[in-house]
Amino acid sequence: MKQVDPYEELNVNAYGVLKPPLLLLLIMLIETWHFWSSVLTLFSGQTWLFSGGAGWISFAVEVPSLLVLTALGARSPGAHKIFHAIWHRGRELITLTALGNMGIVIAGAIQDPTWRLNSDWATLLVAFLHLWALARIWMSPIIEAVFSEFPDQVLGDKNE
Repeated sequence: MKQVDPYEELNVNAYGVLKPPLLLLLIMLIETWHFWSSVLTLFSGQTWLFSGGAGWISFAVEVPSLLVLTALGARSPGAHKIFHAIWHRGRELITLTALGNMGIVIAGAIQDPTWRLNSDWATLLVAFLHLWALARIWMSPIIEAVFSEFPDQVLGDKNE
């Protein structure tokens, strides 16, 4: 059987850099789910999410991953250097978000007086998802390669 190079099947975008794999997009969705659920909640006309102070902690935790999403959208040759820096540190920023989200899950479980007697499988599943995301971010060579590339400046600006 022929050995398959994992990079052979990957597509590059118009700028010659690797497109983010579906795995990375899934991890970004997992780590920013508070943001997306609140956006959907706002569109439905509900305001209960913002009435308490604890809701803003989830947003503060997800800011690093939202910055990575912004840099993903700005991956073009004319992008500002701040997007280069954010993108090249993307794995570290997603790690901060995953650890913060795990902290929120653990703090919520500890504050529940019955958590030791009645193991909540949903809490364990959410904690496992964040651990899985951390493992994939740091163990996947494809994700490492994607975060190491950013489109060069416009061809006319390369020689300056």
